[in-house]
Amino acid sequence: MKNNSKSSVGKGNTPPSLPANFLFGNIRELRNDPLAFMTKAAHTYGDVVRYRLARYSFYLVTHPDGVQRILQDNYKNYTRNGSVIWDALKPAFGSPLIVSDGDSWFYRRRIMQPIFIHRHVSEFAKLMTQKASAMLDSWMPFADNGRSLDISEAVGQLTLGIVLASLFSVENPEQTKLLGDATLIQNQDAILRSSVLFYPPPSVPTPHNRRLRSAILTLDQNIHALIEEHRQSPGTFKDLLALLLQVRDEETGEGLSDRQLRDEAASLYFAGYGTSSNTLLWAFYLLSLHPQVMQRLWDEIDANLGDRTPTVEDLPNLPYVQMIFSETLRLYPPGWVSVRKVIADDEILGCHIPAGSHVTISAHVTHRHPNYWDDPDRFDPERFSAEQSKGRSRYVYFPFLGGPHQCLGRDFVLLEAQLILIMVAQRYRLELLPGYVPVPEPLITLRLRGSLPMLIHNR
Repeated sequence: MKNNSKSSVGKGNTPPSLPANFLFGNIRELRNDPLAFMTKAAHTYGDVVRYRLARYSFYLVTHPDGVQRILQDNYKNYTRNGSVIWDALKPAFGSPLIVSDGDSWFYRRRIMQPIFIHRHVSEFAKLMTQKASAMLDSWMPFADNGRSLDISEAVGQLTLGIVLASLFSVENPEQTKLLGDATLIQNQDAILRSSVLFYPPPSVPTPHNRRLRSAILTLDQNIHALIEEHRQSPGTFKDLLALLLQVRDEETGEGLSDRQLRDEAASLYFAGYGTSSNTLLWAFYLLSLHPQVMQRLWDEIDANLGDRTPTVEDLPNLPYVQMIFSETLRLYPPGWVSVRKVIADDEILGCHIPAGSHVTISAHVTHRHPNYWDDPDRFDPERFSAEQSKGRSRYVYFPFLGGPHQCLGRDFVLLEAQLILIMVAQRYRLELLPGYVPVPEPLITLRLRGSLPMLIHNR
């Protein structure tokens, strides 16, 4: 592991600025290839660098000490409220935890956090393995005949089904498709508004805005109907929405309003579906390129499980599975970028950060920075062995952010991904079609663009 010592930027220095267009700043470069834009900026100009989107100033912070300053040590000074990027997401998402801050965020975070403790999350393990088993059964004709399969579609449908069943007890295929299509439009809107910045509000009847309003209406009608159904039948449902309905603030005794329930449920659904499926797809892709890693995974599974369906209790005995996902999340972190607005003047790594500006942190850039990782683009799960992890700076690795704003659904996503990967490895070997090169697509999460065609082989 590389040296994680503090930056040598002088106290009170003005950080370097990227060359920019007079009117539009760096909007074009950011839209064309945001991953390359941020990586080049950090490697060329250092730990803190200023860039501009039209009239808005942004400071890209990639050093782990700077990330810790923003996410943990002085997190109250860095808010999502009023941020031009986060505000762009609200037409599609409303005001759930993921786009909120301040008193409203603190209240909801405090009463929702107990839902996501290990005990509650583990209750959905059997549902996850049952649905995964059904998917794997459907792969048998492909394995028997040596045919290729677009596993991105198959895994996407699996994780969508798991999150809808876990969150709402929804098993109806038609409703699953309806909500999935509406969520896709929601995602497209978030990307459009965060990249264009000045797109007309939903009230302006552009073709896109009409699609968005229709999608939001679909989500509103379905989620409010599910909330009402749960309210009328207390004790009937054993899902996350039922738990959300039960939560109460210890100080006031109040729960979440119907609007808050709708926004939180919709955001949990969106984040859980996208994060799980993308993490699994990147893991399958990486394993197909590294047969020695795949063999070690098989050895661990065979020694501890054989062909028995995995349970939550098995996971501590399968440390290499966790190491594989840790390394996958290093190379392809779902939360690849996060932006905050600066409330008061601050200093990060000796650089002056003015009030009213924005700070950007990028797990993608920090996770692949040669100052902190040896041969950073190489896939090597051994980086996360107990020996190699010892002494590593906390914020050199933050796929689910950190501090008070750490992702609530992290344990759910990791449990789901680990169980599914184990079950796939027990039955099949996945081989990437020759010549196919997947392309990362940095949307709200870092997804894999298009399909992932693979040959399915029986083990």
